[in-house]
Amino acid sequence: MDHGYMKDAFKAYYQGNAALLDSARSKDPGVRQLYDWMYQFIKGTYEKQL
Repeated sequence: MDHGYMKDAFKAYYQGNAALLDSARSKDPGVRQLYDWMYQFIKGTYEKQL
């Protein structure tokens, strides 16, 4: 993306609470979208939201 963090940088993830898990299980489409964007970012397929 703009600064190369998605493909050209080391990434680490901290799951010290259940926020990511909760968003994955959420029935609220807006909250679930946060999980989907994180997944896309990790896989290198995220496209910047305008």
